[in-house]
This record gives sequence, structure tokens and C-alpha cells, in this order.
Amino acid sequence: MHNSPKISIITPSYNQGKFVKETILSIIDQNYPNLEYIIMDGNSTDETIDVLNSFKNNKHITKIIVEKDKGQVDALVKGFKMATGDILGWINSDDKLEDGALNKIANKFMTDPNLQILVGLQRNIDENGKSLGIAKRKIMLNEDWLRMPMSINQPPTFFRSEVYKSIGGINPNLEYSMDHDLFMRFAKNKYNWAYIDEVLAQFRYHSNSKTVALPHRQWKEEFKVFKMNGGKKFSPFYYWKFREIMSFIIKQKILKIPRGH
Repeated sequence: MHNSPKISIITPSYNQGKFVKETILSIIDQNYPNLEYIIMDGNSTDETIDVLNSFKNNKHITKIIVEKDKGQVDALVKGFKMATGDILGWINSDDKLEDGALNKIANKFMTDPNLQILVGLQRNIDENGKSLGIAKRKIMLNEDWLRMPMSINQPPTFFRSEVYKSIGGINPNLEYSMDHDLFMRFAKNKYNWAYIDEVLAQFRYHSNSKTVALPHRQWKEEFKVFKMNGGKKFSPFYYWKFREIMSFIIKQKILKIPRGH
């Protein structure tokens, strides 16, 4: 693609050796001509380091940093500080980019110079990579963020670097809802969003996923993030979050239906 914008992808990594090779290949096999790919590993103790070492001379990977960190959010904060791309996004070490995603992302930003945040669709997959279907998504206007739960997904969401920097980036004091917080701050600043009906990324459901294994901690932090960003009292947010929690209890705890189905 002529004059392709530089896209920086950050992968925070820790003990996902079973999946991290798939993650890396899904990004570098796109053959996008202006990719900056930074992998931040927090001193994994499983086979992850062996996998990362196998890629250390790969021309499509900009940096592989292996050092002790304070967790996923710390790795993201450090990675984005290193990033020099025009467009930013992150793909966790158990998730994947959809084939052809980077060219679609670049094309959308190139054709709409006023676009600041792009939201695509997400394919849910299981531990073995089998498709579980396309995740539900609501189109959120900026004011909706002060009333509703986050109804978009992080993996298929990409944003211009100046927008990320202008609001101070990811909040390093969060652990589960850093994406919700980031997107709420985008919305409060009334940035320009676009939603496309193209699958850009894949989210993997498995038992060791942080948001799958510990959903109650994520919910607690979501309430905190909503309140601290000025979410409106008595808004539909509380109704929909309590409905989500009850649905989880019924499906996963009573009916034993795996998440993502």
C-alpha cells in the first residue's frame, strides 16, 4: 500500500506459551509494509521465552523486551511509550489479528483523515482456535459512554497516536478495565469514532485468561472506572452490568455453559 501509515502493535506477554506463537504469527504474517511490532514479556516462567527466542532475528518484529514488570498494564504503558507509529493498538499474547486486518485498518485511516478511533468486529475463538462466532457490539456515540457499559471490544479497536498521547495514555493504576477507562476518556474528549463491519481481531476464551478466570474483579473495576470518569448516576449502565452478572451466574455457574458460547 502506497505511503502506508506506520501501525504500532504492542503484545504484553506473560506465561501464555501455549498461544503466543499463534499471536505473533497472526501479526507478522500480515506482511504489512509499515509495521512496528513490540513484544513486552514480564519474565515468563513457561515455554514463552523459548518461543520468543525463536523470533529474535525476525525482521518483522521491532523489539522483544523480556524484563520483570508489574503486570499487563505496566507492560502496555512501557510498550506504548516506545511506540512511534501513527496508529496504535494492542493484541494480548493469547489473542490474534484477523488475516488482512492491518491493511483494512490502514486503508480506513488513510481515506478518512478526521478519523481518530476505529472499531472493528471481534471473532471469539476457543482454546483450540475454533470460531465461537462474532461478538456482539453496540455502536457507541460519545455521550453513550456516560450512560452505558462498554459495548465494544478492545482487540479490534485502534487509535491515532496523538489521541492516545493527548489524554495521557493508559491508566497504570488499573488492572482489568484499562481499556474501558481509555475509551471513556476518548469519548469525554469527543473524538471521532468509526465502526466497520469487518472482523479485525480474535479473542480467545480459555480458563487461564484473566477476564475469564476472574470476572468478578473486572466487574468491580468497571464500576470504579465508570464512576471516576463521570458516568451518570441512575444510568442504564447499572442495569446492564447487573444483568450481565446474573447471566454469568446462571450460564456458567448453574448451567455450566463455557464463556463465549
